[in-house]
Amino acid sequence: MTTSLPGPTIHDNTTQRTDCNASRLSLKWSSQKKSLVHNLPIEQSDITNIKVHLDIVDSKKKEKITAPPTNFFDDAAKNRSPSEIEQAWAKLKNKKNETYPNTILSDVKLNYTINDFYRIFWSSNTANPYEDYKREVQGHEDIITTSWIDSGDKFTLCRSQKYLHPNSAPVGPRMAKAVTQQTLQWYGDHGIQICFATTVEGTPMADCFVLKDRILVEATDDGLIMRVDMGICFVKKTIYKRIIAAASKAGSKKTWESFVDYIQKLPNYPK
Repeated sequence: MTTSLPGPTIHDNTTQRTDCNASRLSLKWSSQKKSLVHNLPIEQSDITNIKVHLDIVDSKKKEKITAPPTNFFDDAAKNRSPSEIEQAWAKLKNKKNETYPNTILSDVKLNYTINDFYRIFWSSNTANPYEDYKREVQGHEDIITTSWIDSGDKFTLCRSQKYLHPNSAPVGPRMAKAVTQQTLQWYGDHGIQICFATTVEGTPMADCFVLKDRILVEATDDGLIMRVDMGICFVKKTIYKRIIAAASKAGSKKTWESFVDYIQKLPNYPK
């Protein structure tokens, strides 16, 4: 018997508003556990709520900043048929997603296999972790990354990154506190989805919204094709909504374009 994948079901507007309100991080972990069920797609649920659980793991055992068990994805695949995983991936990449309505990068060719893309950038103890890009290119400081852990649905890994983010605004601190919650889902030989939900403190209007991005990488005969989608979840009313949305979209596009450029300039990038 197989279990349903957390697929790309599109929620109605009521659910979407609930997700945005939950971004205030007012929910307790006991409530969060109830929402992490097989049929609830992690890209549509509010991954910022995972913060509560991740902080507990980090505070109780800070040395546990390691890779997830190597058999996590193998075990996840055993509980689902190959056709179920293939269908879930096809639905995920093709169906319009309300959380990430804006495609800011598409058809980006990368000379990696799925295994290498995960191993090189997203696993622990790697030569070129994603944190290196944040530090060397984006200028982030004091990055603390928790371990990947099972979100509770036996298919999705989640972790948290706390860091200081350069503040380009004319007011506020030089470096602003930021937290990014990440989730990762591996759809067998077909592709990987990585989702990000970022909140920033101490800069003008930063408490009004949560910035959400997701990466979809799909396997091809000669590498990967990467796509990046983004969206904004407003958690407070503001008259600057359109300005924030436009600036966030442009900033997100610039960030992921520079990440691709960073990847392709690495000394060990396959030619």
